[in-house]
Amino acid sequence: MIIQKIKEKYEIKLSIIIPLYNSKKTIIKCLNSIFLQEQNWIEVIIINDCSKDSSLKLVKNFINTKHINNLKIINCKKNIGPGECRNLGLKISEGHFVNFLDSDDFLVKNSLKNIKNYLENDWDLIINNTERKKNPKNNSFFFKQFKSKKFVNNNYIQKSIAGELHFNECWKIIAKRANIVKKKIYFPNLYIGEDQCFINKLILNSQKIFLNRNVFLHHTDNSKGLSSMNEQQEMLSNLNIINFLKKLKFKNNLQKEFINQKIQILKNTIAILALSYSLIKITKITKNYKAFFKNYLIKIYKENDKFIKKIVKYLKLHKPDIFIYGKNNLAKSLSAKLKKIKIKVQYIFDDNSKFKLKTILNYKFINLNKKIFIITINDKYKSQIVANKIKKLKIKNYEIFDLHKLLKW
Repeated sequence: MIIQKIKEKYEIKLSIIIPLYNSKKTIIKCLNSIFLQEQNWIEVIIINDCSKDSSLKLVKNFINTKHINNLKIINCKKNIGPGECRNLGLKISEGHFVNFLDSDDFLVKNSLKNIKNYLENDWDLIINNTERKKNPKNNSFFFKQFKSKKFVNNNYIQKSIAGELHFNECWKIIAKRANIVKKKIYFPNLYIGEDQCFINKLILNSQKIFLNRNVFLHHTDNSKGLSSMNEQQEMLSNLNIINFLKKLKFKNNLQKEFINQKIQILKNTIAILALSYSLIKITKITKNYKAFFKNYLIKIYKENDKFIKKIVKYLKLHKPDIFIYGKNNLAKSLSAKLKKIKIKVQYIFDDNSKFKLKTILNYKFINLNKKIFIITINDKYKSQIVANKIKKLKIKNYEIFDLHKLLKW
C-alpha cells in the first residue's frame, strides 16, 4: 500500500476514515463538506479500494488545488471491501476519536464546530443524529426515546432494550480510538453487514455514551447494502451477522439480553425473507455452509409453516383487501408467498423513492371490503409510524398485522 503522509502541525482530535471505490460523482462534495469547515484539528484518511474510475485522480487534484495537508491516501493492492478498508484506516489513524464516512455522505454546515465541544470530554461513544432524503428524514424518533444525553453503559442498554432501540450504521457514530484498539473492536471480513457487527460490539464495550441530537451528516442511500440484495443473499448475510453476535462476550445479563433482542430482530427478518422457501430449497442453498446456517433456516421454515396456516385460514375466512407496507425484499417475499397460495395482494407500499410507488396517503381506497394492512418492518418505532399513517386514512373496517410481532419464535 502507498501512504501519502500529512504534516504534523496540530494535535489531531478526530480522524475521518472514508473508503473510496468508484465514487467520482460524490467524493469531491464529501471532501468539500469537511474542508470548508474549520479542520486544523482533524485528519482525513481516504482508503482507495482499487477504484477503476477517476476517483483517485479527483482526490489528488483536490489536495493540490486546495493545498490540503491533513489528508492521507492509502492505495489498496486488491479490492478488500468497506470493512477491511475501515480497519486499515483505524490502524494508521492518529486522532483521539474516529468517524467513518461513506464516500457519498457529506457533513452538514458547522457540524465539526458543534462536535468539537463534545470531543473535549472522555466519551467512549458519541451517537450522532443524521439526515437523509427518504423517510424518516432524520433519527429524531430514535433520540426522542432518551430523556438524557449522557449515559453509562448499563443505563443506555437498559433503555435500548425497553424501546427495542437498535441502529446498525457506523457512519452515525464517533468513537474513542484508544477504546477500539484496546478492546480489539474491528470490522469482520464481511462485505455486507460488517458495520452491524462492529456497532454492537462497540456498544457493549463503551462505558460512557453521549447522544448528539444535532444533525452531523447527510447520508446518501445507495444500492450497496442489504437492501440491494435478493432474498437469499440478504438471508445469508443476516445469518453471518447472527453468527458473529452469538460469539460476543458479555459483562452482565443486561448486555446478553440486548444482543439477544438484536438477534431476534434478525431472525424475524430472515423468517419473512424465507416465507416462500421450501425445505428442499433451504437444504440446497445451505449446502456449502456450516450446519449452523442450515439448522437456523430449518427451524424458521417449520415456524413459518405454522404461521402461514394460521394467517391463510384467517384471510380466507374474512376475504379482505390485502395491502403490504414493506421494506425492500421483505414485502416482495410475503407477496410472493401469498401469490403462491392464491391470495391476492392489492398493493405494496414502500417509502423508498427508488421503487416509485404511491404513498399510503395518496392511494385511493374503495371502502367496501375489510382492509388488512400487513407491516413487514422489523423496527418497533418505524412500524408505529406506519400504523399512525394507516389510522389517518379513516378507513372504518381494517386491521393491522405487524409481522415483526407475529413471527417471534
